[in-house]
Amino acid sequence: MSFAADAEMQFLDRFLFAVYLTIAVGMCHWQVTGGAGFIGSHLVDALMLMGHEVTVVDNFFTGRKRNVEHWIGHENFELITHDIVTPLHLESRY
Repeated sequence: MSFAADAEMQFLDRFLFAVYLTIAVGMCHWQVTGGAGFIGSHLVDALMLMGHEVTVVDNFFTGRKRNVEHWIGHENFELITHDIVTPLHLESRY
């Protein structure tokens, strides 16, 4: 197995473990930086399909709005255009 394939499997194992823990705990609010990118948008899709609340923060330098536009308007989804190089202060709903 190549180094890239091994790293990908380790990422997948960690991701699936996080998903398992999330299911065991119940609904959560997730903030996904880079959520409009290739990997981030797939994570957003998985979290939204599990019924979680998701806030995506992306500057759209490499990410594309079309990757998450199907969630715009959903009550559990929020999209913030912001570059995380500068601080972002969000108020908690809880």
